[in-house]
Amino acid sequence: MSEWSIETPIDTFEHLETGSVVDIVSVIHVGQPSYYRTLGSYIMARQDEGFEVQYEEISYNPDVPLRPGILTRIKDKIDDAKTDASVDIDLTVERVTSWTFQRNELLFRQEGARNIDLDYSEMLPEESVLRKAYELLSFKVGQRKIARLARQDPNLLEEYLFRQMKKVADKHEAGQANSHRRKKRVTIGMRNERALEGVDASLESDPAAKLVLVWGRGHLEGLQSGLIERGYEHNGRQDVEAIFNATLLEKSAEKTRRELVELTEKQAKAEAKLQKPRRQLH
Repeated sequence: MSEWSIETPIDTFEHLETGSVVDIVSVIHVGQPSYYRTLGSYIMARQDEGFEVQYEEISYNPDVPLRPGILTRIKDKIDDAKTDASVDIDLTVERVTSWTFQRNELLFRQEGARNIDLDYSEMLPEESVLRKAYELLSFKVGQRKIARLARQDPNLLEEYLFRQMKKVADKHEAGQANSHRRKKRVTIGMRNERALEGVDASLESDPAAKLVLVWGRGHLEGLQSGLIERGYEHNGRQDVEAIFNATLLEKSAEKTRRELVELTEKQAKAEAKLQKPRRQLH
């Protein structure tokens, strides 16, 4: 990845004995519209080839009663965070940047696709998720900063958001995304398990099943490890540009131009110094 772009991979795995093929389409949940159109074209072409789509989408099940006390309070706080912060942020980002938020209808046809992710009723009883829920409550601090940047200059906002996302993307690319902490989080470990359970269920009914797993980039390492353990081999990768930040590219180009001018001036001074006639000593 360059300094001014964020890319996500599409990895293909093949089981040489059974002929089963599994694509892991890693996504980030905010990107340029062209990013989701490109991914959507790929995934829908796979659907036309007979691939089944299995995807992540945490949902809240209102029919499942939550425990009283702290869990109920956390649920209320999550709902508050969604209505008070997340919605405003969604509108702000889409209004002042060139990005959009992930819409699954852009990525694949709902017919035949299966959501095999967890819902909040399964996640909330976990202590680590309670802590994560509390972290959501401090998001309004970030919201105020984003709103301030949006008022000042949309380019500043887009650059700020890009830099925050780039830090995460680079850590994922280097395999350094808080692996020790995240392995303990239900939102990584349990959801990886759920994805692989979906793979196993499909293979049980058809050992040569062809699948597309559409999951967030942070799940890639766990999913590919699970596939390799099941006898799959990595058979190819292509990268798709999710976000391109023209402001940072221009800043980089301007820096290069300045450095080139400075280098040219230094070379000219050095050449002039060499060509200057020396005083003859008598």
